[in-house]
Amino acid sequence: MQKILMNLAFYLMVVAAGASFSLQQAANNHLLAELLSQWWAGFISYVGGSLAMLFMALVCRGPGLSWDMLSRT
Repeated sequence: MQKILMNLAFYLMVVAAGASFSLQQAANNHLLAELLSQWWAGFISYVGGSLAMLFMALVCRGPGLSWDMLSRT
């Protein structure tokens, strides 16, 4: 039963990822129409995404960053 629920969760994540791609394009088009600048629209989109990723990295408690890890990349 647990394996079925895990598979269902993964399938739902795949569907959500596909939907988010379409929603991101719509949001970018709306930003462009409102700001009349592709540069500012892109900037706001990237800042928003970066803040969301920072939040998730802090909440999910994965391995922390270190200078050693950064220097290897």
